Amino acid sequence: MDSKHDLPHYTHDDVDKHLLLPVTNPPTARQRGLPLPARVSRTEATAFILANILCSVSIVLANTRVLRVFPYPVLLTFFHQATCWLATRFMISRRWLVLPRSVPPSREAAAVGTASVFGLFLMNASLTLNSVGVYQLTKLACLPAIVVLQTVAYGAAVPTARVLMTLTVIVLGVAAATQSEYAVRPAGCVAGALAVVATAWFQVSLQHRASFKGVKGMASVAVLSPWATLVLAGLVVIGEILPRGIVWGNAPWTWIIVSSLMAVATNYVGNSLVQKTSAVTYNVVGHAKTLLIVAAGVVVDPSAESWDAVRVGGMAMSVLGMAAYAAVK
Repeated sequence: MDSKHDLPHYTHDDVDKHLLLPVTNPPTARQRGLPLPARVSRTEATAFILANILCSVSIVLANTRVLRVFPYPVLLTFFHQATCWLATRFMISRRWLVLPRSVPPSREAAAVGTASVFGLFLMNASLTLNSVGVYQLTKLACLPAIVVLQTVAYGAAVPTARVLMTLTVIVLGVAAATQSEYAVRPAGCVAGALAVVATAWFQVSLQHRASFKGVKGMASVAVLSPWATLVLAGLVVIGEILPRGIVWGNAPWTWIIVSSLMAVATNYVGNSLVQKTSAVTYNVVGHAKTLLIVAAGVVVDPSAESWDAVRVGGMAMSVLGMAAYAAVK
């Protein structure tokens, strides 16, 4: 060095060694003190999948008993969410349930809770306004909608080609297995499209929204159920009380209570399944339940129409697609 103002010259590698800073390897999440994503074992995921199927089948049977003599589906859903709200409040008061310090802001919880209600409400409206075939197509459309939404809105990684291929096989197989007439009305199209958007947005938000990352299982039910209950109260008034009134004399209260308690378990298992696996996996499980219902119908009614080649082929294709999805995931 010719003068005291001259600085030593280092190569790029020398600078790295001198400063002891790894230029090309940024600190990991663990080194920065950030929460790490929870790893879910295959056994735990399988347990939640089986529990989801069991809860769904049980609550459908209970709801059928209720709605057969008390035809107010929105009011019944209101009872479900109100029971979830009261049950979680009781659990919190007894310290059986402790909410995390960081819970979603009221505005976000209200938006996600409202989306969950409108997704269900609009799906039922689609079934009322359209044929069963169109309703099934609407449910199937949720799967690609979730893939697109989580990629565009939350920057999630695009599923691999193998995953996309298995999802395509599943959708086509279930569509063939549940084939029916496809009578559609303009109002039904609007209801179906909005149902897909609301359902996909709810499930993707529950999985990817940062404010819900630490709110798992029953805690998510505690956060969302108050807002869902309030929205449903308004829908009950607008959709069922004002148009025709409610005949309380026929209410089967025992089955309403059983159905509402089952709803607590169903909401806990459903939310946990979305958060522990993914919204896509949750929908694949939903299509598996649909396939089980179709298969049960074929076994119970072994007529020539039930054993239609397209329907049976669709069931086989769906089973293969689901097995492939489980393998690649």
